[in-house]
Amino acid sequence: MKNCVENDYKKMVQLSWGGLGLAILGCALFIAGLTLWNWDIAPSVIIWLLLWGTGMALIMKCERIKKEHDLVTYQEILAFKKGEPIDRSNRKSRRARQHRVAKIVAITVIAAAVGGVFGYLYAMFFL
Repeated sequence: MKNCVENDYKKMVQLSWGGLGLAILGCALFIAGLTLWNWDIAPSVIIWLLLWGTGMALIMKCERIKKEHDLVTYQEILAFKKGEPIDRSNRKSRRARQHRVAKIVAITVIAAAVGGVFGYLYAMFFL
């Protein structure tokens, strides 16, 4: 069992770092393609989408492993890493598991509002 947990944790670390690296590489190549190599927008966007999408897929695999082992808080991930029993009865773990859908909806609405404000300001001042 400990070997399985250790393998899953190593896989989580590799997937998360690989996904982050691909997402950053995609963004860097998008910017470099437009500015340094004078590509049109279409090839830059295609390369960005391929790399960024692959990176996000790797990160989603990491999230599936966390969901499979019911890991929500950082303390739970550390306990999982060490192979210790996970304490889900403490206050932080209980609070993190309450109203998960409402939290996701609220964060999405707030992010959309902030993005809309930035888009509006960009359009006002730069277009």
